[in-house]
Amino acid sequence: METKLFDAIFDFNKHLTKIMPLSAIWLDNPIQMGDRKTARITAGDMIRIKGDKIENKNTASNATHEVLGCYGNIANTILYFDLKDLQTNELFTLKIK
Repeated sequence: METKLFDAIFDFNKHLTKIMPLSAIWLDNPIQMGDRKTARITAGDMIRIKGDKIENKNTASNATHEVLGCYGNIANTILYFDLKDLQTNELFTLKIK
């Protein structure tokens, strides 16, 4: 009986740390994206990155990256975006957590 309990706990912990694709990542504070203000970032969104931070002053003409995907775990201890630089087409991973 103890073995089954430990196996269940181990399996549960494994699921908490498994990285999977997400539909979106919600930010703590909304940012300006083109003509709308939103806290929900999804694949296909155009965002402005300065250093390793998302800038709030984003218009359609000054976006620097396209969001290719959102990833994280169910416990929200790991969150990141896969991005493409619009000028160089280089891929970039931006860690949120």
